[in-house]
Amino acid sequence: KEQMQDKNVRDRSVEEYYMIDLVHVVKFVWKRAWIILLVGILVASLGYTYAAYGITPTYSSHIKLYVNNRSISSVADAAFSISSSQLTAAQGLVRTYSEILNSRSTLERVREEAGVKHSWSQLSSMINCTSANNTEIMRVTVTCEDPYEASNIANTIANVLPTRISEIIKG
Repeated sequence: KEQMQDKNVRDRSVEEYYMIDLVHVVKFVWKRAWIILLVGILVASLGYTYAAYGITPTYSSHIKLYVNNRSISSVADAAFSISSSQLTAAQGLVRTYSEILNSRSTLERVREEAGVKHSWSQLSSMINCTSANNTEIMRVTVTCEDPYEASNIANTIANVLPTRISEIIKG
């Protein structure tokens, strides 16, 4: 019996209840509302200053190229069906063509024809090649601080890359 009473005393001491008065909390916060408002204004002004003057805007321009692993020799061959193996091969060629685009010789040619002052390594960092939704469409995105320059480089890639690929790969 004594052990039961001792256990009940311990359980009550562990089960201490805390009561929170919401009116007291609201009054506490309301008295310090000017601090919350001041910190909010300070953080907002710092964020605006950083966004307006600290971040350099960048612009992207992209092109899409259709990758085909089959050559069409005449107009009569234009009406052909594409098999799944041809699509798979074309999807694999997108990675190959991306490597050809990012090669030094190709980027040097792009640099010369576009008339930009960037080195080939700078151009390489500005260019991103991906397969559009895992299809045989190659998406080339050029990101630059000047929107006209990004567009010029992307359009030059659209002109140079097919020629460069046909020089390297037969077909």
